[in-house]
Amino acid sequence: MKKPFSLQPIRELAKRQSDDAAATLGRLRGAEHKTRQTLEALREYRNEYQARFEQALMNGISPGELNNYRAFLAKLDRAVEEQQSLVEQSEVRSETGLQQWQVQSRKVKSFDVLAAREDEKHRKEESRQEQRILDEYSASRNGKQHD
Repeated sequence: MKKPFSLQPIRELAKRQSDDAAATLGRLRGAEHKTRQTLEALREYRNEYQARFEQALMNGISPGELNNYRAFLAKLDRAVEEQQSLVEQSEVRSETGLQQWQVQSRKVKSFDVLAAREDEKHRKEESRQEQRILDEYSASRNGKQHD
């Protein structure tokens, strides 16, 4: 009868931790994607607003409108910088999540290797026992034939 893998509870825990790390990594990458999308949207809006500003300059604007355009462009530039910072932070979190998942995944693979080795050991033991039984049976039959 085959014995269960002696480290099975730890193996199952490692598998759950690996699954949790994979789910966390998925969430982190999703959040990173959203921060990138927001950054791109801000950049697009800033470029559009810059184009409107340049068009207004060509058409002629008052000093008050000029100040309003410049002030709003400055706010957009700050928003782009802040969003870029959020993207970078999100990238770091995603990279950390990837590394944690890789560590957990390696643990699971290590336990899988140990389990495979233990299974192979049990198969060899069973094979030797079967061979021993066959040898004994064969020897006893041969001994009866010579009598």
